Amino acid sequence: ERAPLFVPSVGPFRQGMLIQVPFSIDELQATASGEKIVQIYQNKYQNEKFIDVYPFNDDSKLDGNFLNAIQLNGTNHVELFVFGSSTQLVLIARLDNLGKGASIDAIQNLNLMLGFDESTGIPDRAPV
Repeated sequence: ERAPLFVPSVGPFRQGMLIQVPFSIDELQATASGEKIVQIYQNKYQNEKFIDVYPFNDDSKLDGNFLNAIQLNGTNHVELFVFGSSTQLVLIARLDNLGKGASIDAIQNLNLMLGFDESTGIPDRAPV
């Protein structure tokens, strides 16, 4: 019933991005939880080689107490996180907004349309 609030990160870096969607748990169905959202992500993206989904409140990828927005620079990867409590959640996607930009997406989609492996011609890590 409510439009999501998208909160992109900004900082003194030329590329890299964190996209956050915060919300109250009461905006969801009564049985919703952070763990269930992670399970939905895992089911949806389980066969996607460029998308990693982390467990609920997993802090293994934090740099101190923060997610480093430039950690995936030079890659075609996206990391999905769900952090929160019993009352509030934040969904976060971390990506290189240039590396995972329109040109790489075009190559990836062309590969799929032509029946090639989607990673053909896409470097695992490009120079930054």
